[in-house]
Amino acid sequence: MARDRRKNPRHTNARMEKITRERIRARGDVCAICGKPIDYTLKKPNPMAFEVDHIIPISRGGKLYDMDNLQATHRICNERKGNQLDDERDAMHMSLTTSCDLWS
Repeated sequence: MARDRRKNPRHTNARMEKITRERIRARGDVCAICGKPIDYTLKKPNPMAFEVDHIIPISRGGKLYDMDNLQATHRICNERKGNQLDDERDAMHMSLTTSCDLWS
Protein backbone atom coordinates (compact mmCIF):
# COMPACT_ATOMS: atom_id res chain seq x y z
CA MET A 1 0.00 0.00 0.00
CA ALA A 2 1.44 3.37 -1.02
CA ARG A 3 1.96 6.04 1.60
CA ASP A 4 -0.01 9.25 1.21
CA ARG A 5 2.75 11.87 0.97
CA ARG A 6 0.21 14.71 1.29
CA LYS A 7 -0.15 14.02 5.01
CA ASN A 8 3.49 14.94 5.62
CA PRO A 9 3.78 18.77 5.58
CA ARG A 10 7.30 18.51 4.15
CA HIS A 11 5.88 17.17 0.86
CA THR A 12 3.06 19.66 0.36
CA ASN A 13 4.73 22.64 -1.29
CA ALA A 14 7.99 22.08 -3.19
CA ARG A 15 8.02 25.66 -4.53
CA MET A 16 7.84 27.18 -1.04
CA GLU A 17 10.52 24.78 0.19
CA LYS A 18 12.86 25.85 -2.64
CA ILE A 19 12.28 29.58 -2.00
CA THR A 20 12.86 29.16 1.73
CA ARG A 21 16.02 27.13 1.15
CA GLU A 22 17.41 29.77 -1.22
CA ARG A 23 16.70 32.56 1.29
CA ILE A 24 18.63 30.71 3.99
CA ARG A 25 21.46 29.96 1.52
CA ALA A 26 21.66 33.64 0.47
CA ARG A 27 22.36 34.71 4.05
CA GLY A 28 25.65 32.77 3.91
CA ASP A 29 25.55 31.89 7.60
CA VAL A 30 27.97 29.58 9.37
CA CYS A 31 26.62 26.30 10.74
CA ALA A 32 24.24 27.15 13.59
CA ILE A 33 25.17 23.93 15.38
CA CYS A 34 28.98 23.71 15.24
CA GLY A 35 29.76 27.34 14.29
CA LYS A 36 32.06 26.41 11.40
CA PRO A 37 31.78 27.80 7.85
CA ILE A 38 29.55 26.02 5.34
CA ASP A 39 30.80 25.41 1.81
CA TYR A 40 27.58 26.19 -0.08
CA THR A 41 29.00 24.66 -3.28
CA LEU A 42 29.00 21.14 -1.83
CA LYS A 43 26.08 18.90 -2.76
CA LYS A 44 24.49 16.08 -0.83
CA PRO A 45 25.39 13.41 0.14
CA ASN A 46 28.56 15.23 1.29
CA PRO A 47 28.27 15.45 5.09
CA MET A 48 29.57 19.04 5.08
CA ALA A 49 27.00 20.25 2.53
CA PHE A 50 24.40 22.91 3.38
CA GLU A 51 21.11 21.82 4.90
CA VAL A 52 18.23 23.76 6.43
CA ASP A 53 17.49 22.88 10.05
CA HIS A 54 14.28 23.56 11.96
CA ILE A 55 15.22 25.06 15.34
CA ILE A 56 12.00 23.71 16.82
CA PRO A 57 11.54 20.43 14.96
CA ILE A 58 8.34 19.88 13.00
CA SER A 59 7.76 16.78 15.14
CA ARG A 60 7.68 19.05 18.20
CA GLY A 61 5.33 21.67 16.80
CA GLY A 62 7.77 23.89 14.89
CA LYS A 63 6.55 25.81 11.86
CA LEU A 64 7.67 24.41 8.52
CA TYR A 65 8.36 27.65 6.59
CA ASP A 66 8.77 30.19 9.42
CA MET A 67 12.09 31.94 8.73
CA ASP A 68 12.56 32.46 12.48
CA ASN A 69 12.48 28.67 12.90
CA LEU A 70 15.07 27.92 10.21
CA GLN A 71 18.86 27.96 10.28
CA ALA A 72 21.75 26.86 8.09
CA THR A 73 23.66 23.76 9.14
CA HIS A 74 25.99 21.09 7.83
CA ARG A 75 24.19 17.86 6.89
CA ILE A 76 26.23 15.89 9.46
CA CYS A 77 25.44 18.36 12.25
CA ASN A 78 21.73 18.42 11.44
CA GLU A 79 21.64 14.63 11.23
CA ARG A 80 23.25 14.28 14.65
CA LYS A 81 20.98 16.95 16.16
CA GLY A 82 17.90 14.99 15.13
CA ASN A 83 14.71 16.37 16.66
CA GLN A 84 16.36 17.82 19.76
CA LEU A 85 15.73 21.34 21.03
CA ASP A 86 18.54 23.83 21.69
CA ASP A 87 18.87 23.08 25.41
CA GLU A 88 19.05 19.34 24.69
CA ARG A 89 21.55 20.00 21.90
CA ASP A 90 23.85 22.01 24.19
CA ALA A 91 24.49 18.85 26.20
CA MET A 92 25.84 17.13 23.07
CA HIS A 93 27.65 20.17 21.57
CA MET A 94 31.13 18.76 22.09
CA SER A 95 30.39 15.55 20.24
CA LEU A 96 28.94 17.51 17.31
CA THR A 97 31.95 19.80 17.10
CA THR A 98 34.30 16.83 17.20
CA SER A 99 32.40 14.91 14.54
CA CYS A 100 32.35 17.97 12.29
CA ASP A 101 36.13 18.23 12.61
CA LEU A 102 36.46 14.73 11.23
CA TRP A 103 34.95 15.87 7.91
CA SER A 104 36.92 19.13 7.57
